[in-house]
Amino acid sequence: MVTLRHRDGTAVQVEICVRGRRDGTGRLGYTGSCRLLDRGTVESLAAEKVRARARALLTGRTILTAFQPIRRLDTGSVIGVEALTRFAGQLSQSPEAWFADAASVGCGAELEFLAMEMALDAAARLPTHLYVSVYLSPQAFLDPRLNDILQKSRVQAGRVVLELTERTVVDDYEQFTAALARPRDSGL
Repeated sequence: MVTLRHRDGTAVQVEICVRGRRDGTGRLGYTGSCRLLDRGTVESLAAEKVRARARALLTGRTILTAFQPIRRLDTGSVIGVEALTRFAGQLSQSPEAWFADAASVGCGAELEFLAMEMALDAAARLPTHLYVSVYLSPQAFLDPRLNDILQKSRVQAGRVVLELTERTVVDDYEQFTAALARPRDSGL
């Protein structure tokens, strides 16, 4: 898929198929065709590209965790850390955009859980007096896999703080509160 400019100035997407071909004298030339792509096809191809990038991230586990210290204002001592996800070698897009892209193709919770698992794994090597703050979307809070991840973590539940991201709206606060009961009962 290639984006070109129409003579009226609008952007159009076309699919180009070209192959090399030699003429009777052995000189290399090209033959091929192109077709204008409709909006639905363009959106489908774009979604597939995002899905492939998300799957590559999930399979390759190519994300990193950076910890930002959280300090007491009165003493300046570090009492916790905020886990921030970074994408190795991917400087062209912000972490927020990576999570939004993954969510747009149905891989949002998987990426959030991978980031959480890796953050908690890294946090297990931090001093035990520090708490660890991890961001999750409302959808991830409602996902039954959350409890499994927390139970398998080497970080005690009492050291984990789950923060709600601002990306999406909580649709049902009763359901949301009920989903938090089990993790809270374990000390979260």
